[in-house]
Amino acid sequence: MAARRYEGQSGRVYEPIEHLGPGGFGAVERVRDDDGNEYALKTLHLGFDPDVLAAEAENLSKVKHENVVGYVDHGTVPETFLVMELAAGGSLKDYISAAQQKGEHFPLETITEWARQLLEGLVAIHEVLLHRDLKPGNVLLEGDVLKIADFGMTRLVEASTRTETLKGGGTALYMPPEGWAGPTGPTPTPAYDLYSLGVILYELATLQPPFSGGRDELRRAHLYEEPTSPRALREDIPPALERLILQLLRKDPAQRGASAQECLELLEFVPTEEEGEGASEVLERLQQGASSLMQEAAEREAERARARDEFESRRELLEQARAKLDEMLSEARDTVARNIAPLELTASDGNGVWEFRMQHSPRMLSVVLHDPPDVQALNPPGDIIAFGRIEITDEATSRGGTLGGANLVAFVREDAPWVIQFQEIQLKNMALMPSMMRSYEPFFLKSNELAEHAPYLWGGAMHVYTPSHRELAADVIVEWFTLLIP
Repeated sequence: MAARRYEGQSGRVYEPIEHLGPGGFGAVERVRDDDGNEYALKTLHLGFDPDVLAAEAENLSKVKHENVVGYVDHGTVPETFLVMELAAGGSLKDYISAAQQKGEHFPLETITEWARQLLEGLVAIHEVLLHRDLKPGNVLLEGDVLKIADFGMTRLVEASTRTETLKGGGTALYMPPEGWAGPTGPTPTPAYDLYSLGVILYELATLQPPFSGGRDELRRAHLYEEPTSPRALREDIPPALERLILQLLRKDPAQRGASAQECLELLEFVPTEEEGEGASEVLERLQQGASSLMQEAAEREAERARARDEFESRRELLEQARAKLDEMLSEARDTVARNIAPLELTASDGNGVWEFRMQHSPRMLSVVLHDPPDVQALNPPGDIIAFGRIEITDEATSRGGTLGGANLVAFVREDAPWVIQFQEIQLKNMALMPSMMRSYEPFFLKSNELAEHAPYLWGGAMHVYTPSHRELAADVIVEWFTLLIP
């Protein structure tokens, strides 16, 4: 049986001589060309467009640097593949795993030197493209030289599949905050890769990543939490190195540094072991103080990010609740309209307020849904996301026009946070009350009153209040529409 041979666009032919392992998109083989030169060949199993592959290969060929795995060739026979420079010393991931198993920290000078090499590699890569999946598994060693591999692969997948705009991309443990936004997120910049480098340097310095857990836990951590100070985990880390790591891990891309070159210049302030020993006590305090200021600034940034996300999430839930209520109102309105013809039912709505009138009737049905007040309620039905009212008024009455109403509460339950539910709530006064608090029920319709009376809603019958709850649905709304007829 003839040996499998790969035909490159350069005209060279490559013959596999050793399987090196799985790759992100296929397999990696050690191959030899007809001249006896050995390379790493990566097969690509996602149906890459040959034209896209050729265009991206041209970009890869422009990146030439000692700290980058160099492009050699590409082809499509017998399958799509890339040929890259061979780095046979294993990956940085292997080195980190070995150090973790032994419990032995990397020497500080080794960390600083590796940081320098990685930054220099990124400087070269960023002149042409972004990596977007920088991680220890994509950093190979050849002797004492680190070489960044798999740069451009995210862009190649994005351009070939067309099924997803990979504005993000990457591996969860090393993905920056903006990467978690997906297609709706900001366009990646070099700061994307700088954050991933910060995670790698944190791991090299402390033998543990800044965040851990499942994908959901990692997403929240990268978006809203600050890592433990590296020096709290390893006391001999120079403050200047800690500051660089914390800067690279800032949530705001603009705070990480303008470029890899700028961060490379900051690395010059990290002292060697001899320089560190010679530092005065005053300078040591100054450096530690600077690190503390950076840590505090990062924590404030994370808190602002959490508050901003919570606000945006609540606004999104409110809009979803309004949309669902609008669907129920439309369904109920259609039912009523079919049954009162030829009379007309008119409606107006906007910004969470709906008003309905029936032809020849002096009455109006109004529905309102808005942000909930800060409610401290006993045993609410779930997480309250909106509060409002449904109310019948009559222009012909002498009591301010109001005939009756009920409160509306939109909420989600912890076991199904994606399902928005509604309750209609009325509170009735018991006989102990000498007079009605209002001439109609419920006795509160405005948000400030909800905060005052909320404990009576879901705490059961208390004192003179009897709450009445029922699920709000289209058929319930139809009942309210019938009150438009005097």
